[in-house]
This record gives sequence, C-alpha cells and structure tokens, in this order.
Amino acid sequence: MTPDELRAAIRACGLTQLQAADALGVNPHTLQQWLAPPGPKNRAVNPVAARVLAWAAARGGFPDDWPHDKARQP
Repeated sequence: MTPDELRAAIRACGLTQLQAADALGVNPHTLQQWLAPPGPKNRAVNPVAARVLAWAAARGGFPDDWPHDKARQP
C-alpha cells in the first residue's frame, strides 16, 4: 500500500489520522511516517496494518465494537 492509498483508505473509513492510528494500535508518529513520501527516515506501511485498513475501507469503516487503544488504557 502506498502512502496515497493509505490516505485514501483512512478517508474511506471516515477517520482522522489520529483516529486511524488509534484503531490500528500504532503511535500517531508511526502513521505519519507511513503517510510520508518514501525516504530514508520514513517507513513502508506495515503490511498487516495495510490489510486491516483496506478491509475496513471496503466495509465503510471499522465496526462499532472494534477495539481502540484508548479504550484499553486504564
């Protein structure tokens, strides 16, 4: 998944970048690195996260009962 495809999948889910990072269980900085153009300091999109986000985008978003990091914090 390219950064542009990731951005489109986030939009298709109706999420902000912060919400997408939360839903995927990653640090928002990590998501920003995935969204940046390829370069030595930026990372490729995690393949598992890409598949999960593509799955959610194809269904119009994450299910209501999808676990979020904030819900798991004490």
